[in-house]
Amino acid sequence: MGKATATALSERGANVLITGRNAEKLAEVSALSGKIELLQMDSSDATSGEMIVDSAMSRWGRIDLVVNNSGAGQLAPIDAYDAGVIANMAAVNIIAPSVLVKAARTALSHSKGAIVNIGTAVSRNAAPMLSHYGATKAALEHLTKSWAVELAGNGIRVNAIAPGSG
Repeated sequence: MGKATATALSERGANVLITGRNAEKLAEVSALSGKIELLQMDSSDATSGEMIVDSAMSRWGRIDLVVNNSGAGQLAPIDAYDAGVIANMAAVNIIAPSVLVKAARTALSHSKGAIVNIGTAVSRNAAPMLSHYGATKAALEHLTKSWAVELAGNGIRVNAIAPGSG
C-alpha cells in the first residue's frame, strides 16, 4: 500500500519521502521515481516524527501531506501475549503517528495540508488473535477524529482509510 501511494503521489508531481526499516525495500520504491526519496528509520523510535519532518523540510522546505502508513501487527492467541510485542504495536500504530503529527503541525498549518491515517477494517470487527492490532488501529481511528476537530482551525484536514483484505 505504501509503494502504491508513493508512486501515485509522485506521478502527480509530488515530492515524496518514504520511511521504513528495510533499506532494500526503500531503495526499490525510491528507484521508481526521481521524486521519491527515502529515509531509513524505525517509526517506533520516539524521535521518528522529528526526524521525518526535519528531513522533508530540509529537502523541500514544506510539507503538504502526511500519510501515516506504518503499521505493526502479529497474530497472537491470548496464551501467547507478549508485553514487548504489544508495546511495539502501540509504539508503531499509536505513538509514531502521534509524534509525527506533533512534529508536522506547524508545516501543515503553513501549507493548509492534510493528514491521512491508514487504519484497517479489523478495527471495525472482532477477529481472533488480532485483538491488539485491532485495538491499536481503533485508537488511531479515534485519534483521527480528535485531530480532525483539533486541527481544523489550522486549516489541516485529517482523514483515515480502513482497507480490508478483499
